[in-house]
Amino acid sequence: MERNRMMTEELHQQLEAVTNDPGVYIYRSRQGAIIYVGKAVNLKRRTASYFNSDTKHSGKTQLMVSQIASIETIVVRNEREALLLENNLIKENKPKFNIRLKDDKTYPWICITKEEFPRIIVTRRYNERLGTYYGPYTNIDTMKRTLAALREFLPYRTCKLPLTEERVKNGLFSSCLEYHIKKCNAPCIGRETRGAYGETIDIVKHLLQGKVAETTHILRAKMEECIEQLNFEQADNLHKTIEALKLYQEKNSIVNPKMGGVDAIAILSRGGYTACTYIQIREGRIILTVTKEIQNPLEEEEPEVLRRTIMWLHARYTNWAPLLITNVITGEPIDGYEIVDQDPKGEKKGL
Repeated sequence: MERNRMMTEELHQQLEAVTNDPGVYIYRSRQGAIIYVGKAVNLKRRTASYFNSDTKHSGKTQLMVSQIASIETIVVRNEREALLLENNLIKENKPKFNIRLKDDKTYPWICITKEEFPRIIVTRRYNERLGTYYGPYTNIDTMKRTLAALREFLPYRTCKLPLTEERVKNGLFSSCLEYHIKKCNAPCIGRETRGAYGETIDIVKHLLQGKVAETTHILRAKMEECIEQLNFEQADNLHKTIEALKLYQEKNSIVNPKMGGVDAIAILSRGGYTACTYIQIREGRIILTVTKEIQNPLEEEEPEVLRRTIMWLHARYTNWAPLLITNVITGEPIDGYEIVDQDPKGEKKGL
């Protein structure tokens, strides 16, 4: 490759040594800071393109190139591995020229803990070792209404007791007011087994994922089984839960009952400002809406912004649908999604 006038001899030699393999490239400043991380099917062709005088770059890309003092490359087996490595390096190093979504650490999550008798808690700290997370909820009122609705008909514990089957068996705990007002079945004193309590928590998980119809179907089957076994008290409790679920379902607005499970991501760029809106629709109901500002220093094209946005969202949200509706014309598949591209006017472009 012909040496660029802005390029040092050391940088020129590093570029010459880059191979034609797939992998990740890392640009560092004179101070050694990582300023950009990218992936490529062909590392040599991709890295050389930044220094090719015949290639027209935006002003911000030219600014980045002027700050590159050294290049490192990591060769991998395929593009998929390159994508994963690139994402991890960006998350770890936060290079100033890479696309990033502003973090949402201040928004609360609903967490179901990994304890033997799980608790359902609200937290602003994400720690995957603690449990399974749902959210984060940008609308706190929606989160509070969701939890209040669940508490209306599902008896789960709200205490902080360190419950285990062994401790319960040894009689270390006593019941509280929640048991006497029928908001908890007192697993702390053995009035509810770990298995029965776990079934309640499974219902909570399904509802937080928007699977109301599936949950109702499971409960109805259990109710019929109890009737066959002449366990009428348990059958009556299940019937009341099913009726409560109907009310819970009615409180959630329906977008389209035929839609099933769909994710929607819209990217909007105007005058140097870029933002995305992410919506989860389950069984025709919107269960999550998030709008985020995107930092796009190099003003990269919308398909690349969409790809970055999806990876960022995947790291923070659960319950992904297989179908994605987006206003971005991608031109290529995105891992894990069947894509419906739509233009801003709503005209379907392809499936």
